[in-house]
Amino acid sequence: MFKYSSTLESLYKMGSIEKKVLKVTSQKDILFPNDDQLKSFEEALDMFNDLVKRGLIKPRGYTLQTIEDSMKPGSFNVMA
Repeated sequence: MFKYSSTLESLYKMGSIEKKVLKVTSQKDILFPNDDQLKSFEEALDMFNDLVKRGLIKPRGYTLQTIEDSMKPGSFNVMA
């Protein structure tokens, strides 16, 4: 437990969140060598990325509205 808390403390003292994420991801095999939960998350991520590559799904995230979509008139359900 001491190894984990000292690592987390050193990560907390780093400057940006990007540095923290890079540090944790580079040390995941050292910190969690036989973690079945982590392996299942990685397998799920690989399956998700495979489905994206095959074009069956789209990755989630921030998507901007197109100019054409912003020009379409909206409709509202208004109860009188």
